[in-house]
Amino acid sequence: MRLIHRLFLLSLITVSHIFLHAQSESLTVSKTALYLLNKKTNSFLVIDDSTAYYTLKASAKKWQRHPFTFIGANTSFQQFKELFQPISLSNGRIFFVYEGIGEVYELQNDTIQRIDRSFRHENQFNNSLFEYQNTVYAFGGYGLFTFKNIITYFNNTHREWYDLNTTNKPEARTGSFYQFHKDKLYI
Repeated sequence: MRLIHRLFLLSLITVSHIFLHAQSESLTVSKTALYLLNKKTNSFLVIDDSTAYYTLKASAKKWQRHPFTFIGANTSFQQFKELFQPISLSNGRIFFVYEGIGEVYELQNDTIQRIDRSFRHENQFNNSLFEYQNTVYAFGGYGLFTFKNIITYFNNTHREWYDLNTTNKPEARTGSFYQFHKDKLYI
């Protein structure tokens, strides 16, 4: 019986070894690493230090290192990682939005820098951040001692946040999940 058990374990280790080597290489990151799936290139993007970010195409096996420059407007890189949410737009743009809405950074030409003309609104913490037709939206959240049912969007031209005026809004909530289906948002 012990011999059968040992042979089984040996075969399991061999199969696991082959399976693990058939997958992509691993990338060790901290708990505060920023990550997303780039919708246009179908590749994963990970940012964990202020010198380089890493990408992995869904079909590739090796992470690619890309040096970049972080230009923080009164924000350290560590604060940036802790306070900003990454989001990929369908056109390939990569934004990082302040967790309470307001400041917006963009990764462009291997530089991350602030692009908005706004301020930290502190009004939509734990919002549901989503993209629709290459525009960033935020639904709900918590701020100023109340839960929100507002929908705000980042106007790419004016580089400011605006309230989306609509008569049919979901109940106020924070930390909600959402899904798009046939141009409808389900929360």
